[in-house]
Formats: sequence, structure tokens, C-alpha cells
Amino acid sequence: MNRLCVFTRIIRCGLWIVLPLLFTSYISPKTVWAAADPEAGNYILQVTGSSNLELNGNILYSTAIETTASGRKYTLMELRLDNRQLSEAHSLGFLISRPGSSVELSTGTYKISMNGTGGYFPNFDGAFGFANIDSAGELPFFAMEGTIKISRRDLNNMEGSLEMTFRNENSENLKIKGKFKAINRLVQ
Repeated sequence: MNRLCVFTRIIRCGLWIVLPLLFTSYISPKTVWAAADPEAGNYILQVTGSSNLELNGNILYSTAIETTASGRKYTLMELRLDNRQLSEAHSLGFLISRPGSSVELSTGTYKISMNGTGGYFPNFDGAFGFANIDSAGELPFFAMEGTIKISRRDLNNMEGSLEMTFRNENSENLKIKGKFKAINRLVQ
């Protein structure tokens, strides 16, 4: 009986040591990545898939009215992302397009649209994106699904986030998500 009491005490003490350690050191397999809030004119993006890395750099935007060969007008917004020298070498670009010349591209959620984009041509309704990331290979990636959300916009600044899936010619996928605070190119 004496041995049983000693064994029970050892087990109880061991559990008091091991269980708190297990509870405090557990990390969920789907750890949520919370993007830091970028400074004005910058972006912070997380890339997962064939490459796992964080991208950051400068972001500018511009707006224009484009006319197709048939005379139809579209309002176009371009986001141009350029990396810093200390970051992974990359370039990204996004186009948001809406039919009409009086359409204001302001706050809202814009879905990626692969229908009728015809490459980089702005005569479509939706958003289009591309990514060239050196560590992901030589082939460019094109946005297949996802959204660009503009949460705040004034004459010279725009804030938002994006979350989308990109694919290259070899069917390799990248998921890119993060936040941005763009500056109007005309102000910069």
C-alpha cells in the first residue's frame, strides 16, 4: 500500500507539471496571421503556397477614364506595388474597372474577374491582378479568385486589404493577403 501511495503522488505531481506546459505551449495548426498596419504609401502582404514569405514595399494608385475601340467608357484604377530593396524581389499590380465614365471607384469590395479581361485591357467589370515573385520562379502569377477591399479613400490616400489566389501557367498556386495604404501617384 505504501508503494501505491508513492506512485499516486508521483503521477499527480507529474500531471501538475506536464499539463500546464501542454496547455500553454499549444499552437493551432491554422495560426492566424495578423498583418501589421502599414505606414502611408506602403503595403504588407503574406504569401503562402509554393513560397511562404512576407512582402512589403511602396504602393501608389492612379485613376483614369479609358475608352474601348467601340467607344464604351470605363473608369479604371491601377494599384502599383514596388518592393523595398530589403524585401524579397517582387512586383505586383492590380486593376479595378467599372463601366461608365462617371462611376466613382471608392470604398467597397471588388471581386477578381477573369471574364473578358483580355489580358491587361481595362474593358471589364471587376478586378484583375498579377504577381512576379523571384523566389516563386520565372513564370508570372495571375489572380484567379479573391477580393480587393477599399475601406477608406479620399482625394490623395486610399486604405484597404486584399485576399486572393494566384496561379501560374504550371498550375502552381499562391495565396496573397494583407493590407495597404496607397498614395495617389499625382501627389507623390
